[in-house]
Amino acid sequence: PTFNATDSGANNVYSACSASNASGVSTCTLASKKAEAKILSLVTPASVTGSSVTFIAGAPVLANSSFSVTTPATLTADGSTQAAFTVVLKDANGNPVTGQAVSLTASGASSGASAQSGLSSATGTTDSSGSFTTNLVSTVAETRTVSLASPSITSFPTKTATFVAGAPDPTKSTLVLGTGP
Repeated sequence: PTFNATDSGANNVYSACSASNASGVSTCTLASKKAEAKILSLVTPASVTGSSVTFIAGAPVLANSSFSVTTPATLTADGSTQAAFTVVLKDANGNPVTGQAVSLTASGASSGASAQSGLSSATGTTDSSGSFTTNLVSTVAETRTVSLASPSITSFPTKTATFVAGAPDPTKSTLVLGTGP
């Protein structure tokens, strides 16, 4: 027998089907580098279509994954101005790793949305594009470093955001005059 499967770009690898056994059963093997659903078809000795198989992404790898930070022109340490951190996880074949639990950590002062880190969400799950985004705020003028804690990917980069002091607040400022020499 021979079989075929839907293919979105020469991603399927077929092996020869085994000869039919006494019960008429033959085994065929399909491999794919593309994470997607495929419809299977028996081509010979009879034409039959209808079964399907779904290939899923493998583990995320550093070579195809990324980590980025987007900040406004001035990142003010006011507890509301945000830096957006985005992790995109892909497997060895460039497939997005969907539904992957992600955990990030942030260095620096404990401030903002989360009492522990200033991250709006330190944990979450990647979406259909393999992406997870969270925001970071601070009430302290400082450089904050955000790191991927999970999943563990050797040598995954860290990203930083530098928060600066805002304009002086006259209600919280004081003027001290001294006497001259």
